[in-house]
Amino acid sequence: MDIVDKLSAAIRFKTISHAEQSKIDYEQYEKFLEFLPTAFPKLFSTAEKEIISDYSLVLKLRGRDPSARPVLMLAH
Repeated sequence: MDIVDKLSAAIRFKTISHAEQSKIDYEQYEKFLEFLPTAFPKLFSTAEKEIISDYSLVLKLRGRDPSARPVLMLAH
């Protein structure tokens, strides 16, 4: 699966939030979280994974140089 296929598959998940939580399809979020490790196995085998508030994924990658400054990357 190349990066274009991965992006194409990822955007098919309807991870849409609503002001009314009863309208949110949490099954889509769960399927998306299951998809990510299959699409990016190397990342998920290396990174520390934490789920916040049931559906927010945080991945932490340790660098080789402990004195290096940390970097934060966000996606929405």
